[in-house]
Amino acid sequence: DAQKDDPYFEQENLLKHSKSDMDRFRKLCQGVKLGLPSPDADCRLETFGMPQLLLKPIRVEHILTGRQEVMVFREFASVAECQHIRDVAAGKLQRAVAWTGGEFQEVNYRISTAAWLQPDADDVLKRIHLRMAQATQLNLTSAEQLQVSNYGLGGHYEPHYDYHGAKKDLPKTGDRLATFMMYLSEVEQGGYTAFPRLKVAVEPQLGDAVYWKDLRPGGVGDELTLHGGCPVLVGSKHVANKWIHEEGNKCRLLPSARRRLENLNT
Repeated sequence: DAQKDDPYFEQENLLKHSKSDMDRFRKLCQGVKLGLPSPDADCRLETFGMPQLLLKPIRVEHILTGRQEVMVFREFASVAECQHIRDVAAGKLQRAVAWTGGEFQEVNYRISTAAWLQPDADDVLKRIHLRMAQATQLNLTSAEQLQVSNYGLGGHYEPHYDYHGAKKDLPKTGDRLATFMMYLSEVEQGGYTAFPRLKVAVEPQLGDAVYWKDLRPGGVGDELTLHGGCPVLVGSKHVANKWIHEEGNKCRLLPSARRRLENLNT
């Protein structure tokens, strides 16, 4: 088995993904275009039927459509807002952790520092939080705090899923329904967000945000959302993640998923 005979493969594949997934991940990190653009992919200004967005609509680029969508909100946050979030988080950054075994732990497959910020910590964070709700059309009351991460030179996050999956590990707010990630800095080289099974990658650009659904309508984790943070080759990458949970978004779930969520709260 070529996969087992390659020590370098094992060293950078601590989560034991298949060789095909890792090969695609590496290629996407190198900037290789693996898939054809979605036929319905486009970029448009959206107000989502909200009068308050008429003067400043949100610029949405659908880079992947179909069963699994990946959207990029261009210039979602201003340069000043991005810098503010970085400044607030700077003194709180610690070694990043990942959810494993029913709790957050330090892991070797994620090399970065991170801090958690309350959505109502100040006026800028309140404004960003409201804009996220408008852009995603989801209820954020059960979402996790904003996680701000810094990936220095060589910093990366191996391919992984954001959803928890195992019922015994789920909080009462349910699983992670969707992921919203903002890029708080430019990256000189590297640092893409790569989806090996969807064959697409998003290049980090200051102020942009990438968004996707982690669960299928039935509440089951979507394995197509396998994704990772490519190594930073030159410079540094700052991002802010908001994980939106099922609670408060029952209208987006099928009856089976709603019942599972109700059982978590009994």
